[in-house]
Amino acid sequence: MRAALLALALAAGAGCISERMGYAVAEEAAPTGPVTLREAVAALGNPTSVRDLPGGGTEAVWAGTATEGGAFAVSFWGIQFVRLGRTATAVRGRRLLFGADGRLSGSWPVGEGEPKWGVLPFGSAR
Repeated sequence: MRAALLALALAAGAGCISERMGYAVAEEAAPTGPVTLREAVAALGNPTSVRDLPGGGTEAVWAGTATEGGAFAVSFWGIQFVRLGRTATAVRGRRLLFGADGRLSGSWPVGEGEPKWGVLPFGSAR
C-alpha cells in the first residue's frame, strides 16, 4: 500500500517543462523587408537593448529564453526533499540593424539555438 502511494505521489509531481520567454515567444514574427524600427517594435515588442551606430543608424537586439525538459520533486507541506530531472535553457534572440534612413538593413539570429534535451533525465548515455 505504501509503495502504491509513493508511486502515485511521484507520478503526480512529474511533469514536462516547455517555456519560452522574451523574443523566443514571437521569433517566427521576425520582420523582413524595408520595415522601420517602429514597425519592428510593433511586431516584436520592446527590444532588450538599442544603441545608435557611429555611422548613423540604429542597432536593436531582442533576447529571450527557451526552456525544455522534465523534472519532478518530492515534497511534503511545501518542504522540498529532492528534485530529480533535467531541463535545458537556451538563449534566443534577433539583432536588427537599421540604416541612417531608418529602414531595416540587416537581421540575424543571436544565441545558442534550441535547447538540447533527451529522454534520459541525468545526461546522455555513453
